[in-house]
Amino acid sequence: MLRVHESSVAPLQNRLVLPPRLLLRLLNTQGLPYGSRILVVGCGRGELISFLDEMSFDVEGVDDSAEAVAVSRKILPRFDIRFVRLSEALPVNDHQFDLVLVQDVATYQGNLLDGGARKATANMLSCLKPRGRLVFIRRSLGRWEELTPHEERCWTRHLACFPGDVQVSHYPDSWLARIPQWLVRRQTPQPGYYTVTIECPLQLITRAEWIDYARRGAMTGRGACCDSVVCAPAQSRAA
Repeated sequence: MLRVHESSVAPLQNRLVLPPRLLLRLLNTQGLPYGSRILVVGCGRGELISFLDEMSFDVEGVDDSAEAVAVSRKILPRFDIRFVRLSEALPVNDHQFDLVLVQDVATYQGNLLDGGARKATANMLSCLKPRGRLVFIRRSLGRWEELTPHEERCWTRHLACFPGDVQVSHYPDSWLARIPQWLVRRQTPQPGYYTVTIECPLQLITRAEWIDYARRGAMTGRGACCDSVVCAPAQSRAA
């Protein structure tokens, strides 16, 4: 099995490089059978694509960085990894994936209540089958480290305009498992990772309908999603 760890692979432009133990836990929580179709958005150097392929999943990758796509194509020439603009329809068929995993992409570095960010999410949701899941993977840092640009509530507010069930899951770093829980609670937030997942409804929703949910969400959203300096005030209408 491919071994992927933060210390063994240099990240591309500070992209997330996820430990295998986290990936296995994440996949277990999704309950996907082998052979399920997975789309990796923000594939970076392709570590996650390789890992999922080794796990017998049918995986494809896209990235909004031309540099990342060029690097991953050299490293993984047998995979069809494509450059995308998330503001546009993705170069895949609608309703074909069971799971979409989103790592670091430029679209979500700004205000998550912005119409452009929500339109990007709508485009990804349209790729999912009914009951398919869109999962944002984020790094959560400890109390003594620099905070991440967005808080968990930023992502839940971002997804609030879309139909579907939203859930936040935490994956603390492995060393925390050996520390008594009463001691772990003293450190907030815990270092590790968290995911924000939205599960699509059972009924089929077209891309045009997803885009309309994003448009209406942008019309009602006001202000920035958080106090991060990278966030600008939300637009009143979707881009």
